[in-house]
Amino acid sequence: MKNLDSFIKTGIVTDLLKAEEAYNVIKVIGENSAKINDSEFDIKYSMAYFQKISINEFVMSLSRVFDNKSSKNKTRCLSLLIDELIRSPSSFPDVMEDYQTIKQLELFGYNDTIIASLTSKNYNQFTKRLGMSFLTKYANLKTEIETIKKWRDKTLAHNDESNSVTKIVFRDSERLIDFAWEIVTILGWAYLNTAYGFEGKNDLREDFQRKSNDLKTLINRLF
Repeated sequence: MKNLDSFIKTGIVTDLLKAEEAYNVIKVIGENSAKINDSEFDIKYSMAYFQKISINEFVMSLSRVFDNKSSKNKTRCLSLLIDELIRSPSSFPDVMEDYQTIKQLELFGYNDTIIASLTSKNYNQFTKRLGMSFLTKYANLKTEIETIKKWRDKTLAHNDESNSVTKIVFRDSERLIDFAWEIVTILGWAYLNTAYGFEGKNDLREDFQRKSNDLKTLINRLF
C-alpha cells in the first residue's frame, strides 16, 4: 500500500488524537457538572460551550476514522485500510518487527493461526488473515459506527430536519477509539517499526490528556 506511513500517521492517528483530546474534555466537564452548576462563579455557560464544541470535534474526528471507503477519493479511514489488507496483501511490505508484532497480537487476543503465518514468514498470508480479523471486529461494532456517522451526517455536516438521530453513548464510543488504536498499534509495529503502543501503554494517548488535566485542575481550584 502506497504511503502507508502517511495514511496512518497524518490520517488515522491525527483524527484519533483529536477525538481522544475532545473526549477527555467532555468527560471532565460532565464529571464535574454539579460543581460547575452550583458554583458562585457564573461560568456554566462558558463550560457548556466548551463541551459543545468538544462534542462536535469528537464526533467529526471519530467519524472520519470510521468513514466509508470511497471509490472516487482515497479517504484515509479504517475501512479502506482493512480492504487493502484483504484485497492487496502483496502491496504491503514484509513485516519489519516480528517479535513486537506477535506480542501485540497476543495482547489483543488474536488467534494462533494469524501468529503462525507470521512466524512462518508467509507475509502475504499473514496480511490477509490480519485484515479478515480486523473486518470481523469492525463488523461487531457496526451499531456504534453507524450511530456516530449518522449523528455527524444529520446534525453536524448537514442541517437535516430529523428527530430520529440517536446520539452515541460515550462509553460505547470508547470501544471505537480502543479498536482503532488496536489496529494502529499492530500495523505500526508490523509494517512501520513504529511504537504506537508498547506493553499495553500508549504515550501519545496520555500526552493528549493534558488539556483535560489542566481543565480538571482549574475546576478543582475554583470549586
